[in-house]
Amino acid sequence: MTVVMPNVKYFFGKVTMYPSYHRRGRDMILYFLKKHFCDKEHLVTPMDPLKSETSEEELKALFCKNTFKEDYKILNCEIRKLGYNIPPLVNAYMSLSPTMRMFGTAINYEFGDVEETGILIAVDEILEDKRMRHIQTFIESHPDALKMPCEEDEAFTPKVVTPQADCYR
Repeated sequence: MTVVMPNVKYFFGKVTMYPSYHRRGRDMILYFLKKHFCDKEHLVTPMDPLKSETSEEELKALFCKNTFKEDYKILNCEIRKLGYNIPPLVNAYMSLSPTMRMFGTAINYEFGDVEETGILIAVDEILEDKRMRHIQTFIESHPDALKMPCEEDEAFTPKVVTPQADCYR
């Protein structure tokens, strides 16, 4: 995406966990994400945030280390003790950038009660090795994406349509 749209500054999206995932495991993952990727500016907050079933004191005592790496080892070990793994996308996103932001979690009742956690990643803060690996893979599989448009081709410009402008035909 950054190859095709180099002006993109942020990726904003969500990580989904299913209600069948172990409750304590989910609480550990969400606590870990909050501890290491907390949105200190409170840019986005869920209207009805998911409540942890595990006490904050217990999670704080479990994740008592000072670094991401040390706490991650604890998280991985504890999740495996439950017979689970950290969901692959959670692993992938938190390893992309040390400055990722986590905005909290809410239940999407309209989509099977999945638990969705909002995240934001600044494109320019994606770790170089991750950036190069994913960009190189994209370039190799989409070589036409790098072709510069001809001068007569119209540059991509997003169209903004207001409801008022679209009402009359």
